[in-house]
Amino acid sequence: MWLFGVIVHSDCKEREIIHKALKEVTHVSLLENCTFEPSCDRAFEYSTLEADIRGAITNIKNPMSGHIVADSIGSVTIDENIKAPADCVIEVRKK
Repeated sequence: MWLFGVIVHSDCKEREIIHKALKEVTHVSLLENCTFEPSCDRAFEYSTLEADIRGAITNIKNPMSGHIVADSIGSVTIDENIKAPADCVIEVRKK
């Protein structure tokens, strides 16, 4: 669901739409209990979000702020293009 540039989604069955949107959106407010396809890489670039991901994320790239937790994270890319405040907490869920 799009709402003024914010995606709010609780079951993430429309993963491809969300994948495309996450590459373009600058602010994501809430993702709960989501799953991602392995082809979904470079997720959350320039985003401020709270994300609870069930399963794996292939790659997280340059999130601006917030908190991301997932069962597994393949890699995290932080490069010279990250935008301030650059304080996103990224963690693997404790089992």
